[in-house]
Amino acid sequence: MLVVMAIDHFGGPISKITYQRLGFFSAAEGFVFLSGLVFGLVYSNYFDDFSFLRNKARARVWTIYKYHMVLAVVFLIISYVGLSFSVSWIDEVYLFKNSPFEGILLAFALLYQPRPMSILPMYIVFILFAPYILIQFYKGRVKLILACSFFVWFLTQFNLILSPLIDLQNNTSIDLGFFNLFSWQVLFVVGLFVGYRKNIGDSIILIKNTWIILFIIVSMFILMLINNISMPFVWRLTNLQTLGVLRIVNFFLVVLFVQWLIIRKYFINLRWLVFLGKHSLQVFVFHVFILFLIAPFRENIRESGAISEVVVCLLVVSSLTLPGYLHKEHFFPFNI
Repeated sequence: MLVVMAIDHFGGPISKITYQRLGFFSAAEGFVFLSGLVFGLVYSNYFDDFSFLRNKARARVWTIYKYHMVLAVVFLIISYVGLSFSVSWIDEVYLFKNSPFEGILLAFALLYQPRPMSILPMYIVFILFAPYILIQFYKGRVKLILACSFFVWFLTQFNLILSPLIDLQNNTSIDLGFFNLFSWQVLFVVGLFVGYRKNIGDSIILIKNTWIILFIIVSMFILMLINNISMPFVWRLTNLQTLGVLRIVNFFLVVLFVQWLIIRKYFINLRWLVFLGKHSLQVFVFHVFILFLIAPFRENIRESGAISEVVVCLLVVSSLTLPGYLHKEHFFPFNI
């Protein structure tokens, strides 16, 4: 997911292959889902001592927050000194340039989340609540938690939760990010559930029926076709910010299909991708940073032709190994 995310954010010819090629599904959904799955898989080992579980989660939150602050400071410096003149990304962090003191204070308070910085604050909130959700799973309240999670997601489809906050953002410098936290929580919660069940040795859904697999494949193909239709009702049902209903359905179809591929041993397990996954936070932050540095030259790269775009994109993807290696070797600042 990290590699696909880097390619999609860079753009260019390769992104035309990777971005939503399976329908209404991007790497961002997979990243949030897998984050929940890994948390549930690892932290379900600490049910015997809830205080320890909660403290472990808080320590993880503090680590994520430190990386968020580092990104905020880096963006502040780059945008304020005018190093980046790219229209596309500099506009995303306009407050750092126009009002740096206000921008950094709001960013540290998680109240200014320009698009390049909108994932980590959402992740912080999810991790804070994750121990309490896991404990409810452990107590047998799985159906209640999942029902509540999907109900909250359902409400966001009609703007019934964030309406007051939207008005606040329109009248102040506060920016709560591109992603609707109340919508995206459903992916994290389901991921938590999958990780929890896998930890205790229970299977979630083992699909062996050939007709069901065929139905999933046909459904994915239909959604791929719909993806090429530009109509208002399709956009509303596939909204990325609020995870429209077709996007949610498409995502879980892909999850079931990938699970089937893994069970049938058709899924290739690349060691390099596993390595990046073990250092996902550092790799994610690094890819945001490196793409922001490249932003001033993005138009020149595009004008140089498709081959130049492909080469630079592959260099960016290859560079993702660096933060993983430095974190593994406990090299500052990749171990803050």
